[in-house]
Amino acid sequence: TTGAPLPAGWVRWVDPESDEFYYHNETTGETTWDDPTRWKVGLLFDRLRGEPPKDAPLYRPRTIECAFAEYSSADTDESDGDAPVTLRVYDVSFRGAGALNSLLNGSSGAFHTAIEVHGLEWSFGATADDDDDTSGIFCCDPASAQPHRYREAISLGRTKKSPVDVFNILLRLAPFWLGE
Repeated sequence: TTGAPLPAGWVRWVDPESDEFYYHNETTGETTWDDPTRWKVGLLFDRLRGEPPKDAPLYRPRTIECAFAEYSSADTDESDGDAPVTLRVYDVSFRGAGALNSLLNGSSGAFHTAIEVHGLEWSFGATADDDDDTSGIFCCDPASAQPHRYREAISLGRTKKSPVDVFNILLRLAPFWLGE
């Protein structure tokens, strides 16, 4: 759980089969796996337009704290820190940006980017949360950021930082990268 207060009308439940959180809006009747405090502006626009979900890997946006809790509970050996760092590039897929990117043939345009390190992809997006101090830093599984269309991966080398070091760096950055 993110610990962030849910928007009005939303409640958080645990699915007994998957042990994952899901969210229900008691006002509208909508049920979703997406945490409504973490919705990015583009995903919100797509939902309002009623666009069908795109074929893509499962999109599970998570806060820094939630990702660390998953990492801590996993039965994995502590990494020595030697890990690849990858820039993930996406075509922005709302407000005509995708058409612009096609027209410009990728030479320039509107892109969403993220950094993958230690198997998690980190990026920044606006939140739908009215709380002014909610960080816009979040992670998802590599190549799954929605509503964007995955384009390419670019190797940035390797890091000597351990997963815990990376989480600590992100926690220090979070107050400066608010999702307002």
